[in-house]
Amino acid sequence: MSNINPLLTLDVVELRDRLASGAVRAVEYVEACLARIEEIEPQVQAWAWLDSDFAIAQARALDARRQSGAAIGPLHGLPVGLKDAI
Repeated sequence: MSNINPLLTLDVVELRDRLASGAVRAVEYVEACLARIEEIEPQVQAWAWLDSDFAIAQARALDARRQSGAAIGPLHGLPVGLKDAI
């Protein structure tokens, strides 16, 4: 087992606050998530479909919006995965 990126150990409140302040960029967090998924997905097989390029593009857009000073919501930049059986 490899070392887990410290970003992935943040609780949701810490992550939200760091994203809002710019201390953590959304793209930085998404890349950490994707690296972890790539590492463990062969054993876990949790993802029926994952579009990494889209996730990174969305994270970049969210970072740009925050940097522009535009209003952001309380969950701005937090990644979400959806179960395929909803």
